[in-house]
Amino acid sequence: MEVKVSNHHLEQFPLFEGISSSVLEKLAAVTTLRTRPSNMGVYFPGDNADSVYLLKEGRMKIGNLSSDGREILKMIVNPGQLFGEMALAGETIRGEFALPGKIECSYYVIRVADMKQAMIESSELSMRVLQGMGNRAHMMEKRMESYIFQDSRSRIIDFMLTNADATGKKNDLGVMFFHYMTHQDIANITGTSRQFVTGVMNGLRRSGYIGFNRASITVKNRKGLEKEMNTEVAEHV
Repeated sequence: MEVKVSNHHLEQFPLFEGISSSVLEKLAAVTTLRTRPSNMGVYFPGDNADSVYLLKEGRMKIGNLSSDGREILKMIVNPGQLFGEMALAGETIRGEFALPGKIECSYYVIRVADMKQAMIESSELSMRVLQGMGNRAHMMEKRMESYIFQDSRSRIIDFMLTNADATGKKNDLGVMFFHYMTHQDIANITGTSRQFVTGVMNGLRRSGYIGFNRASITVKNRKGLEKEMNTEVAEHV
């Protein structure tokens, strides 16, 4: 289902906060809202890169497929974030997939030509888009460093701490963040195995460092987790 939007819908995103109403009205007129169930992708490698997307609800997985068909996750897109933005930097054919997590997602679709026109009319918007691309490049560099310098267990703990910092909310137990990811998804984004992720998370829960269910993880003892990252353990994948 596609729904036409207004500039008020776009103003809810940090990317468009404070951008002139004239720019937003033009952009909203050519923007649509779509939904995708968890089993239907937004785009795949080889698709035309003719649009960019703003996630409204849910979580979006960005990644590639290995030669044997396994998912290799690069990042998880949270509500309010732009994805597919490499199309603004000259990408014409998608080199990665965008798949919803375990729940239905809703997102706004903006054609590349329309987004570029808005960026021409608003230098502030252009700067924010470039900053977002820079942040993604920095995140990917950090991920690469983690594969080099961290063992498998530390990468899983780092995943939890990073997400708690990015989207977590304090509650009586600690800091909780929603992820809507399976243990296989977490394995795919940390370069480990599902069995190893399950073992690590169960061990951390028994130690009182975290709590978790199918949709969320609660960091109960951050200092404890940080110390666990420095514990020398055998490498397991």
